[in-house]
Amino acid sequence: MIVSTALLSLAIFMGGLWVFGVARRGTDALHTARYAAAILRDESVNDDTREKAARRASLQLFSAFVSILFRSAVTLLASFMPIWLADMVGLVRTRDVFEFLLRWDVILIAAIFFTGGYIALQRIYPSR
Repeated sequence: MIVSTALLSLAIFMGGLWVFGVARRGTDALHTARYAAAILRDESVNDDTREKAARRASLQLFSAFVSILFRSAVTLLASFMPIWLADMVGLVRTRDVFEFLLRWDVILIAAIFFTGGYIALQRIYPSR
């Protein structure tokens, strides 16, 4: 039951990252930073335009940071729900599930599946 609860938690975590668009928001932040850097390097742009672009980019990047932080926190809390519910029902102890999830082999296998799942979802549903 420990493995089942852990797998459900990991599935919810991966699904939450996808549903809440954490990677998409990170990609948007990267585009904002690249655009701002390009404007700051462009010698044909005057200083006032550079300053406005830098201010706009800094606000957008701060907004992206807060958004990613909030979305990640919600995803993490959602992934803890099956563990807490299984503990409340008496199926498993929370500590046992966390000890299982913190093993190096489980982390490695989960990282491989997360990466493969992300690549598969990107091919099925390209973000841009």
